[in-house]
Amino acid sequence: MCGKADLAFILNGVQQASAAAAVSSPRSPAEMAQASVVAEPRRLWAPSVVSCDPENRATEKRTTYASNRLSIVDLLSPEPSSESASTVIPKRRKVVNCQVEGCKSRALTRKLCMRHGGGSRCRHPGCNNGAKLRNLCFQHGGSTSCLVPECDNAAKRFGYCWVHGGAYVCSYPSCKKFAAQGGLCWAHGGGNRCSVDGCSKRSYKQYDYRCKEHAATSPAPSSGSQSDSC
Repeated sequence: MCGKADLAFILNGVQQASAAAAVSSPRSPAEMAQASVVAEPRRLWAPSVVSCDPENRATEKRTTYASNRLSIVDLLSPEPSSESASTVIPKRRKVVNCQVEGCKSRALTRKLCMRHGGGSRCRHPGCNNGAKLRNLCFQHGGSTSCLVPECDNAAKRFGYCWVHGGAYVCSYPSCKKFAAQGGLCWAHGGGNRCSVDGCSKRSYKQYDYRCKEHAATSPAPSSGSQSDSC
């Protein structure tokens, strides 16, 4: 019998180990996976280790329940949407001026201002003035009354008439008069002027937008050449 120090015993042990490895080596993918599981069993049971101590198990259970529980605020709060996150900037509507040559007023409808036929008209029979309120012009009740008690004048700005502070002030420096059309008072060029060429006097609607002097001397223009104003 050979001892453990003999060469034959050492070579015999190496041959037996290589033979056992050859026999136990996996021959298919399933056997290879099973062999890896057997070789490293900690990968399966290590994450699912449960403490045997009752106090530790109760603490772990409470921690898991608290981490999975949702608050009422989380349940009721809406999810952020992409539409609300992105700020929508409304586009400004382009201001179009009246297409009549030399008119700088803002166009309402049909590319015309109120004076040249744009906008809605008064629904009173035979009235072609521009409608203001309730589809009526100022003369036929298309305005509200002044907020001052016992004042029946038409309200302008802030609910008051011109007399009680509802008018704009002339934009001319150091002028405190009420402004007419154009932001200026009559003395500084505001309001409608005579339609006769070369005349800058104040015009009146009842005179077909002419001053009193030219209304008495010159014939009235045709209805097609002159449009009514508000």
